[in-house]
Amino acid sequence: MRMIKIIPLLTTVFLAGCGQAFIDGPLEKQTIPTSKVEVVMWHTYSEEETKVFENEVIPEFERLHPDIIVTPVRQPYNYRLKDALISRSFSDKTPDLVRMDIIWSPEFADLGLLYPLSRFSDFETVKQKLVAPTLETNQYQGQYYGLPLNMTTKIAIYNKQMLRLSGYAAPPTTMSGLREAADVYHDILGMQGGAMWNYGPYFIGLGGKLLNESNTAALGYLNSKESIWAVEQMKDMLFQGTFRISYLLNREDSWGNVIQGKLFMLDEGPWFFSSQASAAGLKESILDKTLPALFQVYPL
Repeated sequence: MRMIKIIPLLTTVFLAGCGQAFIDGPLEKQTIPTSKVEVVMWHTYSEEETKVFENEVIPEFERLHPDIIVTPVRQPYNYRLKDALISRSFSDKTPDLVRMDIIWSPEFADLGLLYPLSRFSDFETVKQKLVAPTLETNQYQGQYYGLPLNMTTKIAIYNKQMLRLSGYAAPPTTMSGLREAADVYHDILGMQGGAMWNYGPYFIGLGGKLLNESNTAALGYLNSKESIWAVEQMKDMLFQGTFRISYLLNREDSWGNVIQGKLFMLDEGPWFFSSQASAAGLKESILDKTLPALFQVYPL
């Protein structure tokens, strides 16, 4: 069984623009000079990110480390990637490095599939250069199994015209203001799916609580009066049509609809813009028609 050196991705969402059929076949091997070491890395970057990673980052790394050749393999971010990594580990066909979701690393570490990076002699030096909380998310039973690569969060993306027609010169600054705008003008908020990543901003914005301040207890917080009220409000928003079932089931083009003025606000990551930047003229159109803003997490 082969261990993987892992670089977790500090986010819980898939990146748009990835393909769907890269995993099944064997890894393509290039002819490597005997004086050099090949490092195979699977990543899930978008098309635009891949251009930078493969055409700029890797060549610069290889220039600084001429004895190493990096072979990048772009993969889709979905359950097949996770399953493939686990199954390949038992046949010694895994990559050497993986850019993966941070929520996978404890499971992979528990299965014994990851190499503890804290065993490297220079780990403490590297550790001092990283933001402590992000590194701690890679610790499992006293060992560090990954390095934080990047961290993102949700933003609110408004259609400019619908925002203006709703009587707002700027995005609402509170969750109650967002609800009022959506209720009064019967606008739709594009919550996409029923996972925590999808409903979390609304739940917390409406006053819901997950854990205590030290993140050690859920009882009395997740089931608190505030959390119950937040869930009830979300249920009301669903029944009133503020949230639409078709978006929750991912049956509509939420990205296209917020650009075209069919969706008032979409909660999404900043890759909404970067992943579409390569389309001719589309980047300018997006910036003209949409407005990014902080996702308000204050109920009042």
